[in-house]
Amino acid sequence: KKVFDWFYKKNKIYNLVVAYKNKSIIGVQGFIPFSKFDNILKNYAFLAYWRVKKTKELGVGLRLFKIIKNNNFKFTGVVGINNELINYHKWQGFNTGKLDHHFFINNNLRAKKIIKFSKKKKFIKENINLIKLNKNNIYNINNKIFDYQYPKKTKKYLTFRYLNNKFYNYNLFYLKSKKVNLILVFRIVEIKNLKIMKIIDLIGNQLNVKFIGGAMNFLLKKFNCEYSDFYSFGISKKLLSQAGFYDRYQTKEVIPDLFEPFINKNRDINYAYMSK
Repeated sequence: KKVFDWFYKKNKIYNLVVAYKNKSIIGVQGFIPFSKFDNILKNYAFLAYWRVKKTKELGVGLRLFKIIKNNNFKFTGVVGINNELINYHKWQGFNTGKLDHHFFINNNLRAKKIIKFSKKKKFIKENINLIKLNKNNIYNINNKIFDYQYPKKTKKYLTFRYLNNKFYNYNLFYLKSKKVNLILVFRIVEIKNLKIMKIIDLIGNQLNVKFIGGAMNFLLKKFNCEYSDFYSFGISKKLLSQAGFYDRYQTKEVIPDLFEPFINKNRDINYAYMSK
């Protein structure tokens, strides 16, 4: 219930559309509006938790979804849909595809435990200041940094989505130099005395990304992580390569995504979105 409330509840109301028959729930469609984390972000939402019981009623799932669709969000997205639902989302007017997946190796660690990849990749060296963000100093950052992504986020969104998270310990770092002005969000995953870094968000002008290799190298060493991985959409693969990241799809290396429980397999993540 704590997890369920964290994602779906705000001001005693659940962001769920529910179908009933004879007072029994036969279907539910959840959604997570960005306004849950900042009231001014009313135009964006991600779909989640979609379940329908097998009954004689037809189109229950579609009818639930259309209620949310008619809510007139400027952006509606969903991440992690299975392959069977790709065509359904296309039918409903979504753009669909597969997230990019990149990883950055900590070459300071000699022994690799989770992955076997051992190549060294050069990156552009840039002297970057790294400032760990908290609930106070995050509000010192200029709001222009949020103008480069869509759907848009805010300092309050980052505070309530990540810094106030009840289940995971997220690290937020402000990367600043003459060429770089970015916010990096990640969390550390530990398994059997091993650590890896999962990048969750990267905010700012993507043209800055090619300069962050040195910062990545420093952070991996600081947190003693074997590697970092990053699922993304819309960031240039060339820029990520210049920063020292490898494209998992090109290397064929196994970069696990699931750690609760640990599954030593690659995971392709589908996305779908519609935007006005």
